[in-house]
Amino acid sequence: MKIGLLYCSYCSEDYINESLEAWLKFDNIIISAVSCLFENFEPESNVKNIEILNDYFKKGLVDSIFTSNKPLKEYEARNLSLQRLLKIGIDYIVLCDADEIWSVQEIENLFNFLDKNLQYCWYKIEYKNLIFNENTYIKGFNPARIFKVDYNNWNTNYKLGQCVNDNDFLYLSKNGFIQDKWLPHVVIPTKICNPLHYSWLNNDRSRKKVEYQKKRGWFTSFNWNYDKNCLKFNEEYYKNKEKPILYKLNED
Repeated sequence: MKIGLLYCSYCSEDYINESLEAWLKFDNIIISAVSCLFENFEPESNVKNIEILNDYFKKGLVDSIFTSNKPLKEYEARNLSLQRLLKIGIDYIVLCDADEIWSVQEIENLFNFLDKNLQYCWYKIEYKNLIFNENTYIKGFNPARIFKVDYNNWNTNYKLGQCVNDNDFLYLSKNGFIQDKWLPHVVIPTKICNPLHYSWLNNDRSRKKVEYQKKRGWFTSFNWNYDKNCLKFNEEYYKNKEKPILYKLNED
């Protein structure tokens, strides 16, 4: 099994070393990093991030790194690394952002799961979304993260083609392009892998993230309290729904 890790990092220099550590222990994983200037984000905040990734590239630990001087949408940035990985000849694309932390055991479990569940085209991963601090998390966040490059079903071959949204891809078949959501998929059980996601903490990175999502027109579930300088739930977002349950890592 040959894995292409599409590694996306922007304004995440505090997490890069930890998030790459486990993936670098596997010889069958090829890493292509992308750290482009996203639209509606602060360019000066990414300088250190690119320096760290370039160091990995110079040491031969990362196959390639893509940057851009002009703002790109997230899917445009991911496509730069995707096309590189597809040319190499791999079996799966795995998406990993710098704030997502896997263990070696979780990656081994993932490979075993993929070997035993070949009937699916793509796979969702559920993360422990850390909220407010590094010991509190919420459940239920399970985005698409793993995609077969070649998928055969219904006497048709589907070839992974391009990223069209943050986590959405198109497959090419004899009948043209088809969205990934129309092909068989599964949520991988948390007992197999349940990585940490440093998603919404009380730090300046979260402030920038809130501002970035609002500039994209998203109705985000979080707001930034500028008076107290901290993250908070968006009360308007939860006006007609319950807020998520907060779990403690040390109570698992």
